[in-house]
Amino acid sequence: MADKEERIQKFIANHSSISRRQAEKLINQGVVLINGNQAKIGQKIIPNTVTVTINGQQLDSNQEEITIAYNKPKGVIVSKHDPQKRKTIYNDLSKEYSHLVHVGRLDKESEGILLLTSNGELCYRLTHPKYSIEKEYLVHVTGVPDQATLAQVQNGVQVDNIFIKPSGIQLENVTEDGEAILRITLIEGRKREIRRLIKHLGFSVKMLQRIRIGNILLSELNNKKIKQLSTEKIDTLKQMVGL
Repeated sequence: MADKEERIQKFIANHSSISRRQAEKLINQGVVLINGNQAKIGQKIIPNTVTVTINGQQLDSNQEEITIAYNKPKGVIVSKHDPQKRKTIYNDLSKEYSHLVHVGRLDKESEGILLLTSNGELCYRLTHPKYSIEKEYLVHVTGVPDQATLAQVQNGVQVDNIFIKPSGIQLENVTEDGEAILRITLIEGRKREIRRLIKHLGFSVKMLQRIRIGNILLSELNNKKIKQLSTEKIDTLKQMVGL
């Protein structure tokens, strides 16, 4: 069966770590060429019948799409490069994954599941609040917030001029030392949102671990560093964000 026509920006997003929105910017900048001619937004192509280059680099339409789940350890930076020369996730991963783009972030002191993908549009949608992808965390805090406080947080609180309203927060456990393990679910994960929330409540974070992104669970890694997602898992993720 012959390949179907595809708009150039969609083609780029489906075959690289560039999102559709980023692809449109590159097309407008004139750095996307189709068979040597400057591409236009909305232009249709038939994959495998044309050569597409971005800034002189040819796009490989036959490259296998990969999405992996990675168990990020504490102390590692989620970035391609770090000016301070600290260890990044790409230092921690093998070179075969160096072309993947990280889906969102976890701060240096946080740990747990992080997705990386070769599909730029999937990355963009998984991190956009519009698509309401849940991220679930276990948070070990000093002290134990009472139920009234948790109920107040569930209804939303103002923290540093930002309104924070988790889609879920509950007391998971109390340690022998009298400290709480909270289970918190967010849709829009803004920078250090959970840490700022816990500080606002008068407690400190001792451990912050992300245990779920959408339908992908940290426990599925079975204590391994990475796991390549199955086609079924990826297809479910795509359905969740309308791809």
